[in-house]
Amino acid sequence: MLTKKCIHIITLLTLTACGGGGSGTDERSPSDGSGSITRMPTLSEALSTQNIRVLDVVVNGAVLNAQSSETTLGAINRNGGSEQIYSGRVNGKIYGIATPFGELPVTATLASSNAIAGIQDGSTLYDLQNGTVVVSLYPSSVSTTLSAFSGTRQTSNGVLTNLNKGDLDLSVQWIGANLGGSCGQNQFCGGTIGLSGNDATNTTPSGNAHIDAHGAFYGPNGSEVGGVITVEDTGRLSINASFLGQ
Repeated sequence: MLTKKCIHIITLLTLTACGGGGSGTDERSPSDGSGSITRMPTLSEALSTQNIRVLDVVVNGAVLNAQSSETTLGAINRNGGSEQIYSGRVNGKIYGIATPFGELPVTATLASSNAIAGIQDGSTLYDLQNGTVVVSLYPSSVSTTLSAFSGTRQTSNGVLTNLNKGDLDLSVQWIGANLGGSCGQNQFCGGTIGLSGNDATNTTPSGNAHIDAHGAFYGPNGSEVGGVITVEDTGRLSINASFLGQ
C-alpha cells in the first residue's frame, strides 16, 4: 500500500512588515536630472518599508501564520553568500519582497531550476525536485511549466526508481492564470492545471477535483516569481508543487 507524502501548499497571504522607516523613494536625482526615482528598499529596510508577500502552507485545512523576520529576510538576501535576491523558500513557505505597483513589464519570460513537486498520478507516486521553471507573462495572463525534474518514482508494486533530470517525460502545466484583479496586485491565480508528457496517465483533473494555485512577482520590475499549485482529485491525480524563477 502506498503512502502519500504530498504537502498541501495553497494559500497566498500578504503580510505588512511592522515598524517605522523610509518610503521606498530615493530622493537622489538620476543622471538625466529628471528628479527623484522609486527604488526597491534594501532588505535591511524591508521590515519597515515593504510588504512581505508569503505563499504559505496548509496542514489539515488550517492556515499557518507566517511571520517575516530578520532571519527570513537574511535567507532571501543570500544566494551562495553573495547575490542579492528578493524571494526564497524558507521552511516550506515562499517569501518575497513584492514588486511595487505598476512595475511589471508587459511581457516577460522567467526561467530557473527551482521547482519541487509531490505527484500521485493514479497508483504512481513521484517525489520530485530541481525542476525547470518557465513562467511566461503576457499583458493580462501568466502561464507556467514545471518540467525536467529529478527525484524518485514509486509504482503500485512498491518498485522505487531514482530519476535523473531528463529521465522523466512529465511536466506540470498551469495555463492562462489571471494576472491582477481579484487575484491581487502583481499576483496571479485561476487558469487550468494538469500534467503533460508520455509518462503522464491522468493529464486532466476531473470535475470533482479541488484545485487551488497562486503566484506572485517579486523584486524590482517583477524580476523574480514564485508560486504554489495544489490539485486534489481523489484516486486519480494529486499535485502539490512550489516554484521560484528569475
